[in-house]
Amino acid sequence: MKVLTIMPVYNENGHIIPLIKGIKKFCRYILVINDGSTDNTLSELQKIGDIFLQSNEKNVGKGTSIRKGFKYALEQKYDAVILMDGDGQHDPVDINNFIEKIKFSDIVVGNRMDNCKNMPLIRYLVNKLDSIIVSKLINYHVKDVHCGYRALTTNLIRKLNLKSERYEIEVEMIIEARRNRATIS
Repeated sequence: MKVLTIMPVYNENGHIIPLIKGIKKFCRYILVINDGSTDNTLSELQKIGDIFLQSNEKNVGKGTSIRKGFKYALEQKYDAVILMDGDGQHDPVDINNFIEKIKFSDIVVGNRMDNCKNMPLIRYLVNKLDSIIVSKLINYHVKDVHCGYRALTTNLIRKLNLKSERYEIEVEMIIEARRNRATIS
């Protein structure tokens, strides 16, 4: 299975180098989309070899960057993608779990809600409430609809009609996946 890790980043200079080194241990193909960073993120990314790098001149949002990454994955004929945030909150060690699970599902959504001691209370409450609402809406239980760590098959990506420009893309992906009768895990 040919898998591409897609990571949209914005001002992640302090996290990006160690994160990419960690990802390379588990996934050969990495696409980083610099979303108009104003710090040294872009110059740090340009020093890293063996990654695919795209850059937006200005910040256009996580959703727009993810859609750009999906387009690249389809053009390059990957079988699946793994989405990761660039802020270091996702452990690359979990990539193998996503790769195993995506062999049997169309989309695999990460879950931070079982171990959220470092999550601010307001974010925890919003995530919990949104997960309950979206789960009822789609008639399928998803523990963390806002988790940016997830995997999707490119077969599913072709069917999704994503329009979101910002962080709401994570919820939109789940709703669209369900609308397309995708298997979710």
